[in-house]
Amino acid sequence: MPPRFSGTRPPWPTRLAFLLAALALILSRPGPAGAADAVRLQLAWKHQFQFAGYYAALHKGFYRAAGLDVTILEGGRGRFAREEVLAGRADFGVAGAELLLQRAEGSPFVVLAAIFQHSASILLTRADAGISHPQDLIGRRMMLLPGNKDADILAIFQNEGIPLDRIERVDQTYNLDDLISGRVDSVSAYLTNEPWLMQKAGVAPGVILPQTYGVDFYSDCLFTTERQIADHPDRVARFRAACLAGWEYAMDHPEEIIDLLINEYRLLKSREHLRYEAQAMSGLIFPKLVEMGHMNPGRWRHIADTFARLGALPPKYPLDGFLYDPDPKPDLGKWKMAIFGLLLGLALSGLLLLIFARLNHALKAEVAERRRAEASLMESESRLRTIFDTSRAGIILVNPQGVIAFANQGMADLFGCPLDALIGSTYPSHIHPDQRDTGDERMRLLIAGEIDSVAVERHYIRADGSDFWGFLNGRRHVDEQGNLIFLVGIIADVTQRRRLEADLRHAHKMESIGTLTGGVAHDFNNILSIIVGNAELAMDDVPEWSPARPHLKAILTAGTRAAAIVRQLLNFTRKDDGRRRPMDIVRSVRQAVDFLRATIPADIEIRKILPEAAPETALSETALMVEADPAGIHQVLMNLMANAAQAMEEAGGTLEIAVAPARLQEGDRAPAGNYVKITVRDSGPGIDPYIIDRIFDPYFTTRPVGKGSGMGLAVAHGIIKSHGGVIFAESLSGQGSVFTILLPRLLTPAP
Repeated sequence: MPPRFSGTRPPWPTRLAFLLAALALILSRPGPAGAADAVRLQLAWKHQFQFAGYYAALHKGFYRAAGLDVTILEGGRGRFAREEVLAGRADFGVAGAELLLQRAEGSPFVVLAAIFQHSASILLTRADAGISHPQDLIGRRMMLLPGNKDADILAIFQNEGIPLDRIERVDQTYNLDDLISGRVDSVSAYLTNEPWLMQKAGVAPGVILPQTYGVDFYSDCLFTTERQIADHPDRVARFRAACLAGWEYAMDHPEEIIDLLINEYRLLKSREHLRYEAQAMSGLIFPKLVEMGHMNPGRWRHIADTFARLGALPPKYPLDGFLYDPDPKPDLGKWKMAIFGLLLGLALSGLLLLIFARLNHALKAEVAERRRAEASLMESESRLRTIFDTSRAGIILVNPQGVIAFANQGMADLFGCPLDALIGSTYPSHIHPDQRDTGDERMRLLIAGEIDSVAVERHYIRADGSDFWGFLNGRRHVDEQGNLIFLVGIIADVTQRRRLEADLRHAHKMESIGTLTGGVAHDFNNILSIIVGNAELAMDDVPEWSPARPHLKAILTAGTRAAAIVRQLLNFTRKDDGRRRPMDIVRSVRQAVDFLRATIPADIEIRKILPEAAPETALSETALMVEADPAGIHQVLMNLMANAAQAMEEAGGTLEIAVAPARLQEGDRAPAGNYVKITVRDSGPGIDPYIIDRIFDPYFTTRPVGKGSGMGLAVAHGIIKSHGGVIFAESLSGQGSVFTILLPRLLTPAP
């Protein structure tokens, strides 16, 4: 890409057939005898992997086999393919969807093939800037190319209903440091280049994709002029076929093309950079799913309508003559007139026989063409059906009455119901009640045609009553008259992502609180030592009968209580693991239960679900061993069991503690691996769902004053986290609470 700054693969017979067809076209149309046709190709930018297919066609002999002598011209600042082709200094060029704007201004451009099925244009931000949606850019600085040259970026804000005058627009400088240094908040960039440069600069990139907001343009289109096609139709066909064969080869052999670029074109980019560009391009070209160079007239119609909404094209701008037809149908009318004139002088019998022969031949050709079209359609439908049925994302079609008319198995799995039960239900019935009003309103706007698409995170409810969060991308599908046929929606489960984001926010908050608490505790401990020390010295000097002695005792009592609070603060922030050793969790749990039994009311039953404890030094497949600080683990167990007992002190109940091995897979609450799982369950009143996310915060408590400091769970969270484990709570109001601890299991002897 010009730097703005300094499914299932088709089977090999299908790809082989494509290459053979391209070679057959090349070999069946040789150039003039004795000399190859000289052709000049103007690139959109400097040499890079972005143009890999053209280098492959040149160096692998596809151009030569087509009878072409091709010169590839490098682009750059001030050298644009559109101007070079229009001026006659190049015969063919590479440019984006803005070719449509140039044609509207009178340039006779014709698009031969779309190499990139999706544009690489993106809005680039710093990931730490808090910009994840177009709405976040309101009132901020955005660096763009002048005019409508960044049309797909501008269309994002139009689709989101954001006036461009609410964003401070800055002219493009092609300098990535403007974004890194914060001079601007976002820039238009390319997915294949700038994110990699930012990562190498040590800055995490943030990416806003136009496709997410209903803007999907072709890019890197091969084009020429109407005159070139009229004067040299055969040469244009041979050149196009050779280019597409080169692209097919390049995307199958990226490492070979990277070697070619480094050795022959002396690129300054590293091999790692070129591999990144090749991988990113594969996700835009879709060489494994889409025929190379494929163009959908409907997509071009959508692009023209997008330009029209931006005021760059008149409404319903015609595409006649803009899209190249690689297989034009012959004008049968002219042939029939010629044949009719030729047969006028023949005898009636000969005339009739010839007419019947012609008609029979035309009929056979039409039947064969129709069969080929039907076979191609069936193959396309089969491919789409495979993608539809195997997609992990949910796909639904909703009729104008809001009823789900069609869905795939992925959607049924998301909603937790059989596919036949899902089809025929209403879409709003699957939206969580807390978002049903907004969901109904969005659907009303879509059905009424007031908006064309939506891209939003939505809260859903499953058939069993559980819930999940999904990212919905929906749009209208209309007939030729603009009447709504159905709404199509694609839903991806983002519950895990939201949970990870919440965990990350909580971790950052706890880390900040811990840092602040540790500093305050150490400073306060120094001051407290002076107070307590001097009070003790004064006690030695003051006789028992002195009226000052009770005051000194009060100071020492308060100092002792303050010291206990300081120790809790230091426990919350400690990171020392010097006292850790291999220990049997089962033995530690038994000791904690025995210690607690004598301190809790008799109407609270303690139920233990524990395996047999291992010998003191055992490390085996059956022992539940961890490497931990025994005092810290004991403190955590006592905190959790004491909290559970206090929750049941009024009505009694059952306190259950269980220990078992656990094997976690990717996607669970902790990294994959072997763990020891400890659960503490009570039958108390449970935890209010509105506060359960805050129970591990320091000094958060629902108990009356004097009944607790609010540090117990915060300290437990800190200790478990320092051991590389996790702790979390689950509760339903009125049904008790469950606290779960996961500690990495020790399976081999410690060194």
